[in-house]
Amino acid sequence: MGAIEEKRRFPRVDSSHLISYTHFDEAKNPVEMGMCKSLDLSQGGVTIQTHRSFPVNTQLEMEIALEERLVKVRGTIVHVREVGRQLYDVGVCFTEMDENDRVSIMEFFGKASQK
Repeated sequence: MGAIEEKRRFPRVDSSHLISYTHFDEAKNPVEMGMCKSLDLSQGGVTIQTHRSFPVNTQLEMEIALEERLVKVRGTIVHVREVGRQLYDVGVCFTEMDENDRVSIMEFFGKASQK
């Protein structure tokens, strides 16, 4: 049996953060807002845990409470896994964020790697 290829470009850190989100449908119309938490975070994406499933390849706009700052990102849902009754782990690949938010995430990783 062959080795499993790692698709992630960035290392992930197990990290719990509160997140507010807006879910967009395939036509990029906002369809739902909610709150969730992160399970892990990387410079390229986040795994969130929610009480609802989302269609793969749709968009989430998120505000992540990262230390004393709200980081705003947009991402594409790349996988959804049911982990319990009405509980889902959702993988999101970041597609847009401004430079200040990118720097905040990079600084968070610098601090996390020193622990």
